[in-house]
Amino acid sequence: MTGLVAAILNAPQQGQCRIVALAGPPGSGKSPIVRALFPLVAQASIMAQVVPMDGFYLDNSILLQRNLVDVKGSPGTFDERRLAELISRLSNEPKITFPKFERDKDIAIAGAGFVSEQCDLVLVEDNYLLLDAPFWRDLWKYWDFQWF
Repeated sequence: MTGLVAAILNAPQQGQCRIVALAGPPGSGKSPIVRALFPLVAQASIMAQVVPMDGFYLDNSILLQRNLVDVKGSPGTFDERRLAELISRLSNEPKITFPKFERDKDIAIAGAGFVSEQCDLVLVEDNYLLLDAPFWRDLWKYWDFQWF
């Protein structure tokens, strides 16, 4: 894990805040890896925050209209425009809010997450961040470091 932290911190940085994409299939250990990274990054005096993508799921009412509710969480079930807007702003804008997904209610809550101006490193976590497909490919330019 210390090798991963070193690779992240030594990667070229585009903006004021380093943006890291952590992608992998469901159940592959993304969340435990993120939890393990936090204390290691903190030892390097880096303030990190996580921005999970599940806050960008489209609402179930929209997914029902599009006949996508059964595949919620797949690439076509995200609010792609809002997701791209947030990712494009992360490295240079302080004080950014983002939606978080509340599993108990099965809904996204707007403005429930916050990236503070003290943040040095944002870990963006999802299954599809490195997907080689339209829209997802457009996000690649924002990553200072990516790990699958």
